[in-house]
Amino acid sequence: MPWILVAGLAAHVGAHLAMIVRFVMGKKWLEAAAGFFLSPLAAYFAWRAGMKRVTFTWAGGLALYALGVALAR
Repeated sequence: MPWILVAGLAAHVGAHLAMIVRFVMGKKWLEAAAGFFLSPLAAYFAWRAGMKRVTFTWAGGLALYALGVALAR
């Protein structure tokens, strides 16, 4: 089921980039840099900044990707 992999990865990466862009636009350079290089920190900082919907999308995309990897084996 490669479509699950693609959908999960697209949702995860899209949400991750949305978090980073919002941090940069808000001039939160430390959160943007840390979240860019250490992916889980982006979700943590986004949650603390009130970006709940983006954080749930990030986690959902990661879970969907993990499901796709498990089903592909």
